[in-house]
Amino acid sequence: MPILLVFLSIIVVAVVMNWIQELTKKRRIQALKAQAEELGFTFSNEGNPNILSGLEKLLLFAQGKPTVVKNVMRAQIEDFDVTLFEYGFATPWGRYIRTWPQTIALFRSDRLVLPEFTLCPTDILDVVLLNILSRERREAVLGTAGIRIAAHLDFSERYRLMGSDRTAIEALFGGAVMAHYARVAPVCTESTGQELIYYRMHKQLPAKAIKALLNEGLALIRLLVESQ
Repeated sequence: MPILLVFLSIIVVAVVMNWIQELTKKRRIQALKAQAEELGFTFSNEGNPNILSGLEKLLLFAQGKPTVVKNVMRAQIEDFDVTLFEYGFATPWGRYIRTWPQTIALFRSDRLVLPEFTLCPTDILDVVLLNILSRERREAVLGTAGIRIAAHLDFSERYRLMGSDRTAIEALFGGAVMAHYARVAPVCTESTGQELIYYRMHKQLPAKAIKALLNEGLALIRLLVESQ
């Protein structure tokens, strides 16, 4: 009898936990949909992996194994195709698997003629490197010298800036762009040239924080267009 009670208790706990997870998921979708409507974006809780097309070389997508693209918001703002979405990847964690949910703001535009670059807060770079499953990619990141902006050494202490076209990147990161990063909480930014992603590493944002991320990204992208 005691064994049966233990078994039934485990089943009940599992059912309750699953119900709570589903309820939390449903409430998040509702909150994100409401936020999308407020911002004038379309919304779909079903993701499309094609969103990541052309972004595979970026540091974020070199981490772990992709698990999900979901809760996608889309809109055209000025000349920018803006997509806000959730992305997740999985990494080994001892005997288990850890998932890393992420909220991303993606900007695409023909107006963007940026150098390819990656900007990442220095205090999370070690975790990022551990999450890169490809040894070759990890060694490539370790072997890439950071670009230090001589006029803003405090920025270079807080961020690791990487890219092959050092001259173009240094020219892009002028005073106005530096002022942006001084104002906002630590954030990652990566460019492929005509695409830019703006996100806080390993953080899935509450629905109410999506607007702030969008506005930050838009403010930066306008500065970059003026600086390019």
